[in-house]
Amino acid sequence: MDIKLTIMVPVYMEAENIRPTIDVIIKVLNKTGVISYEILIIDCLRPDGTDDGTPAIAAQLARENSKIRHIHNDSCVNLGFKYKQGAKEAGGEYYMMIPGDNETEEQAIINVLEKMGQADIIVASTSNPEVRPLKRRIIAKVFNIICNFISGLNLKHYNGTNLHKTDILRKLPMKVDNLVYSADIIIRATKSGLAKTYVEVPMPLRPQPNRKTNSFQGNNIVSALLTFLELFWDIRIKRKPL
Repeated sequence: MDIKLTIMVPVYMEAENIRPTIDVIIKVLNKTGVISYEILIIDCLRPDGTDDGTPAIAAQLARENSKIRHIHNDSCVNLGFKYKQGAKEAGGEYYMMIPGDNETEEQAIINVLEKMGQADIIVASTSNPEVRPLKRRIIAKVFNIICNFISGLNLKHYNGTNLHKTDILRKLPMKVDNLVYSADIIIRATKSGLAKTYVEVPMPLRPQPNRKTNSFQGNNIVSALLTFLELFWDIRIKRKPL
C-alpha cells in the first residue's frame, strides 16, 4: 500500500498516554503495510499556561522518529482547532485523527486503514458504546439523531477516528471548533458532493472507567447547538452546504 497518509494525534495533558498511543499507531501501520505516512502530534497548554510534560514528550518522540512532527500551541486550544491545524499542515493524500489518550483499540485503526482508498470518507462508528458512562452514551445518541436528521444520512457515529481525503477537507469551510466539527465536515462534504463515497466501519473502544472528560460543559453544549442551527439552515433551508 503506497498511499501517503497523515495521522494527526491531538494531545492535551496526556503525559502518560502519548507514547503508548504512538506505539500502537506505528504497530498498526506496520501490520497493515502502510509505509508512506507521517504523524503530527499537536499539543497545547492549560489555560494558565502550564502543562504536565506532554509537550516535552511529544518533542522527544519527534526527535526519535523522522516521520513524526511535533506542533506546539502556546495557548489552550480545543480539538476542533487542532484538527483544522493538522489538516492545513498535512502532507498526506489521506488525513486521519487518532486521539492521544490511548483509548482507540488497534482493531479500530486497522478497520479504517483496510478501507483506505476505497472511499472519500471512512467513518469509524463505535461498536461497544457500553464501555462509556451512561451520560456520555445518552448525549452521543441524541447527537447522532440530530446529525442524521439534518443530513438525511443514517450513520451510527460522527466523531470517531474518521479518514478523509485531504484535498476535500481543504475545500470545506472548516470553521467549526466545537463538538460538532467532525459532523460538520462529514455533512457538508457529502451533501455538497465533494465526498462522493463514504463507508462506515466498526470502531471498538478501550474501556477507561476512571477517565474524566470536560467535553460536555455548558458553554460547549451551547456552542454545539448554535452550530446545529447553522447546519440545519444551510442544509435543509438554503440547500447550500458550502
